Amino acid sequence: MWCSSSLRRRCLAMDLVLVLPTIIWSRRRGRRAWSCPRSILTCHGRTAPKCRRISRYTFACRPYPPLEIASSSLSEAERRIAANAAGLAPNRAVLQFGVGAVPDAILAGLTQRRLGIHSGLMTERGLDLIECGALTNASKAFDRGVTVANILFGTPRLRAYAHDNPAIRVAPPSYTHGLSVLRRIEKFTALNSAIEVDLSGRINSETADGSYLGGLGGLPDFIAGANAAESGRSIIALPATARTGQSRIVASVATVSVERGAADAIVTEWGVAELRGCDLEERARRMIAIAAPQFRDELARANRERPA
Repeated sequence: MWCSSSLRRRCLAMDLVLVLPTIIWSRRRGRRAWSCPRSILTCHGRTAPKCRRISRYTFACRPYPPLEIASSSLSEAERRIAANAAGLAPNRAVLQFGVGAVPDAILAGLTQRRLGIHSGLMTERGLDLIECGALTNASKAFDRGVTVANILFGTPRLRAYAHDNPAIRVAPPSYTHGLSVLRRIEKFTALNSAIEVDLSGRINSETADGSYLGGLGGLPDFIAGANAAESGRSIIALPATARTGQSRIVASVATVSVERGAADAIVTEWGVAELRGCDLEERARRMIAIAAPQFRDELARANRERPA
């Protein structure tokens, strides 16, 4: 809550805040002392500012273990997506990526690069790149040698690496997602996925079949940052077909999460659609080419029938 600009400016109010502190206050042998659970790690980075007023508080003493998210197992389609996307991430790129099988697959294919990370999150696949020597952050103009993230998603392996490690810095979203920061990162490369993308390049990352699946997250921030950065790239990678058998390349998205003007490269297992600088007709042609073959005629027909 302390990193949200809307909350800092008091545009939004909070009724309830749940905080997992690094240090827990306890009583031992009649004396007050500080103690730290073994499951909680210490990371380098900023700390929350002092609260001006806390009207009520309570302690939750049950030792809940941290959420663990291991690397995803990869399907053949995801490996093909990764192979297509890998050529878009240049050497010495500074990466931002999401969580899930598609970003995991892309990261697994970048072991021969020299890379950096400035991302909303850090995962096990990112740690794989560090351990194989591909991720050094050596080419950054600032935060050189340091992986910057807002949150860590992983297993005890990642937590052990990050604990008190100055090479990993946890920063607030105002820094990890802020356009004023992202636009200064040369070769900032945003690797994200979506629920569906339409023929004009509009992106839906929120709804499927009329159901709300999740919020925007940092997607608009990172796409804007990649578009503003020198030699930056915004890559949206997704399987061409949903598990339900529907095409994820559609004539028109159900919900517009990101407008078509921000679209850069869209990747499926069938290829790459480079959309920057293309008119609507050329965008549609390129998007149809990366749809699954069984849907291409239907999409072409829908494009011909769209209002001028």
